[in-house]
Amino acid sequence: MLHETAWEELDVLVLDNGSREGEMLRLLDDVTRDPRVQVLTCDEPFNWSRLNNAGVAATRGELVLLLNDDVAIRHPDWLEEMVRQALRPGVGIVGARLLYPDDTIQHAGVALSEDGAAHLLRGAAADDAGYLGQLVRQRDLVAVTGACLMVHRDVFELVGGLDEELEVACNDIDLCLRVIAVGRRVVWTPFATLTHVDGGTRGTMQTPEKIVRHWRETARLVGRWGAWMRRDAVVSPFLRVTEHSLLLRENE
Repeated sequence: MLHETAWEELDVLVLDNGSREGEMLRLLDDVTRDPRVQVLTCDEPFNWSRLNNAGVAATRGELVLLLNDDVAIRHPDWLEEMVRQALRPGVGIVGARLLYPDDTIQHAGVALSEDGAAHLLRGAAADDAGYLGQLVRQRDLVAVTGACLMVHRDVFELVGGLDEELEVACNDIDLCLRVIAVGRRVVWTPFATLTHVDGGTRGTMQTPEKIVRHWRETARLVGRWGAWMRRDAVVSPFLRVTEHSLLLRENE
């Protein structure tokens, strides 16, 4: 962020959620020597929504970027590309193209269904244009991942920030839907590309507790946005979205 990003007008706030290891503490001490960097210590149980709400409240920029710590920069003008989209009339949120370390798609937008949400064409090759060019065109969507999400501060505050009852899952999707509900657009751009390990910090191991929490939070999302979930406004009604494919929907 500090040395590989061409955009220089930035302030970085690191949310330190209970770091204990010496190497990490030394890193935090080192980065704060840069006047653009501050560290906010949040020594409490992990709640992604509450952490980011606290982070936004502690910053002052007109545009706020939520960025996970398992994301790596791939090209210096990525932030400029996101700002360019954010400054377009009517845009409230901007998402980026995220690739796994093996150069396959981790995130190219999110689609909704009655069962919850799914990443569009996850696992596609980085040079795959996707169905009707969906992976290579900037476009409007109903939701993007919070792993790399730019939002206008005034819009974030208008909708009340992130729902802290959604501790880990669905909070970014819920935020996007509330932004759309107040008349702003959610845009995804393939011209800002980063690497996302996806679970590289907190891990991906599923435990009974994590599974229960995931479905509880999914139920909260579907319960709040049921009518929206039944009909994604962006995906053709003739297509069915799975986690890795767009399939022709069978006659119902």
